[in-house]
Amino acid sequence: MKKIAKVAVGKSTAVGAPGLGPSRGGASGPSVTAGRDRVSRHWARPRRGYAACMRMRSGVAGPLVLVALVAGLVALGPAAEPASAVKLTFIGDSKAAAIEFSRKAKRLLSRGHDVRRDLRVCRRLVAPSCAYPPGVYPRTALEAIRHYGTSLGSVLVIDVGYNDSSATYRHQLNQVMRAALNREVEGVVWVNLKAVRADYRRINSIINRARQRWPDLYVANWNKHSQGHPGWFSPTIADGIHLTKAGAIGLVRLVRRYIPLAAQGPREEVAAGATSEEPDTSAAEVTTTTETESVAADLSGNSPPVGPNLDGAGGGSTGLSGILPFAGGTALMLFLIFVTLKRRGAA
Repeated sequence: MKKIAKVAVGKSTAVGAPGLGPSRGGASGPSVTAGRDRVSRHWARPRRGYAACMRMRSGVAGPLVLVALVAGLVALGPAAEPASAVKLTFIGDSKAAAIEFSRKAKRLLSRGHDVRRDLRVCRRLVAPSCAYPPGVYPRTALEAIRHYGTSLGSVLVIDVGYNDSSATYRHQLNQVMRAALNREVEGVVWVNLKAVRADYRRINSIINRARQRWPDLYVANWNKHSQGHPGWFSPTIADGIHLTKAGAIGLVRLVRRYIPLAAQGPREEVAAGATSEEPDTSAAEVTTTTETESVAADLSGNSPPVGPNLDGAGGGSTGLSGILPFAGGTALMLFLIFVTLKRRGAA
């Protein structure tokens, strides 16, 4: 009997929870039973607690967790823009219109900002835009500014000039700046031109000097930024102006540098050398060409339309469309000279 009781006590000790030893009553039957009862009660409490916890999760904690997750998603969702978000309007011509063909460029431009893109082929600053497609004349930059009014936002980006003439660019730049600032724009990011022509170099010089008059003007030096990137320019439109998708991304990255600066308003320094990215100051660009205010000179031969650029480099009249009128005129002139000489010989 003692041997059996001893074995029973050993079993109760092995089954018990840590720290639960043999009963003080010795190795008798009742003591073994009491020990087993204590073990049962010990393990029953956690089971009841676990079941209660699970009931609470399914009844109360679940909805609370769901509410917390929804609140977090709302706080982090699209409606919660970063504090540095800027509302802006980007007005450009066919060169900047390459952004529309690159999803990455569009996403990058809009990242953290509220952006309106108004990018049109054949656009000019102030003078009537050229037509593209035939019969369609896009708003000029000035007309677009007047159209949007105070909804332009705090920053205006201008990338227009390839269809304009340097003869009137200074005056028209002033018109665009006045119109923008009168419509609550804090700053203007003005993208200069790829200087593939002498007239574009003169326009870049005009843009550069405009910073002395307009402290709200920030010049994004595309001419310098795009150097060494031949893959940024279209191989099918070989004018050195129009962009590939990679070029569109490069343009957006340049513009984004200046958006937070322009949103702060006027620059503290108005001197020409105040910005880190300086437009080219070579002797070829710093020209003494007289900048007339004549509207008639705006469509001079120095800057033929480059909007659609379907007629060869520069968008001018090349190929048969340019040769045939010239050949016809020459033939007519020679015919008239021949007739005149024939008459004099007959006389």
